[in-house]
Amino acid sequence: MVANGLIFSTLSVHMIPILEAKGLTALGAAMLASLIGPMQVAGRVFEFTIGRRYPIAGVGLIALCAMPVALLLLLAAGTGSWMMALFAALYGASNGVFTIVRGALPAELFGREHYGAINGALAAPYLVSHALGPSVAALAWTAFGGNYDRVVLAPALVSAAGILLYGAAMRGHRRELTTEKRS
Repeated sequence: MVANGLIFSTLSVHMIPILEAKGLTALGAAMLASLIGPMQVAGRVFEFTIGRRYPIAGVGLIALCAMPVALLLLLAAGTGSWMMALFAALYGASNGVFTIVRGALPAELFGREHYGAINGALAAPYLVSHALGPSVAALAWTAFGGNYDRVVLAPALVSAAGILLYGAAMRGHRRELTTEKRS
């Protein structure tokens, strides 16, 4: 969740310059970036209709896996490429679905009894990463000599690491539940 917050805030602030660095005009960059919001809504609609049939942890894993794919598409895309549109679609849908997951997963994993306290504890590191993301990206952009491809590669790697950590956390939780049932 922390990795997702970092990536989303980073790209939200730097999206137009990133797309302009890929060769789009300011208008083209704004038009492409404007697809992300509707795709977030589409992702949420998908989650509420089809995704609700599946455990929220699995839906979260799918949403998280879409993020590095979207970022790699952005890195590989040329100006006016269909990959840019696919990037915007995957990136937006991933964020939209993960917003639902972030709110629902604590209840699924830990129950509703202490939902507020658990969600509050999870929110603190997420909000810190969300606040730091744009500044860290600006520092990275400067350190990389104004190369936004390297700045985008870093969140792609963070996203991949986030998937591994999410998977480890889900496995650990399942193990804990199995141990509790045996007791």
